[in-house]
Amino acid sequence: SASPGQHAPPSRAILSKDEMDAFLSRASSRYVTGNVPRLLFRQFGLYERVAGGDASAVELERDFEGEAGNHLMMVALPGVPPRQALWRTLNVLQLHNVHVLRAQVDAVHGPKPGAEPVTLLRTLITGRGTDGDTSSTAISSGVDWKQVAADTERIKWLDDSALRLATKARGKLSLVQAEVAGALASLSLSIVNHPLLAPSTIHERLWSDSVLPHTLRLSSLFLQRFDPVAPMSNTPFAAALQAARDAIHHEVGDIESQALLNTMADGIEHTIRTNVHLDGRWALALRLAPQFFDSVKPVNDIVDNTPFGVFYVAGRHFQAFHTRFADIARGGLRIVWPPNEEAHAQEFRKQFMECFNLAWAQQLKNKDIPEGGSKAVCLVRPVDYVSAE
Repeated sequence: SASPGQHAPPSRAILSKDEMDAFLSRASSRYVTGNVPRLLFRQFGLYERVAGGDASAVELERDFEGEAGNHLMMVALPGVPPRQALWRTLNVLQLHNVHVLRAQVDAVHGPKPGAEPVTLLRTLITGRGTDGDTSSTAISSGVDWKQVAADTERIKWLDDSALRLATKARGKLSLVQAEVAGALASLSLSIVNHPLLAPSTIHERLWSDSVLPHTLRLSSLFLQRFDPVAPMSNTPFAAALQAARDAIHHEVGDIESQALLNTMADGIEHTIRTNVHLDGRWALALRLAPQFFDSVKPVNDIVDNTPFGVFYVAGRHFQAFHTRFADIARGGLRIVWPPNEEAHAQEFRKQFMECFNLAWAQQLKNKDIPEGGSKAVCLVRPVDYVSAE
């Protein structure tokens, strides 16, 4: 942390004049003149860590300029438009009950022609006190600043629906719980075909008053089941899952919400492995037991058409299935980018079966070679600020 008035970069700086000149030439004059040299140096470090790549970087300077409880958070996000970066960051800070005193956002051109710009965001923040009090007697109480930084670093790869679900849940769901719940709900539409359960509104149902407690219960159970430090063993997991299903039956009134939640519970039961607790992941991935899809998989009386493995991946603006009929398999990847929400909804419901059929066709084609058949289908959700090109 800097003491008041200490605005010079550290003496151990190893930047050459040419390196700094190149960085400043990619930025706007407003950005350059609006920062002191010390902060320019630190932001250059963040820029260098992420420019030309896909990772994000966050630094938190506690007690900024000697003001107890006021912290400067600097974020570098490559390939994220400034407006989106600000919206996502403010949502994360709101979830953690953090008050924003000041924010500034700029875009700096990439280091090479064709490289994506890097959005640099600076926010002066403080923890809220009771009832939003931000006085010096209440600042920073109860805020997990390490988690604030970790959640902010992940915002590039979080889908808008996960951020919205966590926000609408009014602090009852963490970001990772919202991400898990949203993924399980989207996965469930591969099985459940109900006219009142649409891809565009499925997540809104999760934060309704009658469904939210069960959303929290199921997402928490998923995280406990696959906790790398103390995973929930089979017997207590089965008991907890049955208790969740009983609660859904007695406490949720409408049939479509019951169907959704019960299918989400089935999805948890049939999840074999997941990367949910992996640091630095860019999406949420599940390996599912093929039996989860028995209700929609076509019956074949001649030969067993049960897949060897099915993988589901949910990320920012996309979801994907990968189906394989052997441990070692070859196939391909199909990317589906519908032109609008209506076309996306149609593709959404048939995505798994399309992936299954393509993988099965590849399995039959590969009958004379050692490798089995496989296929992946990635469905991209159209958004206004991302071009198909």
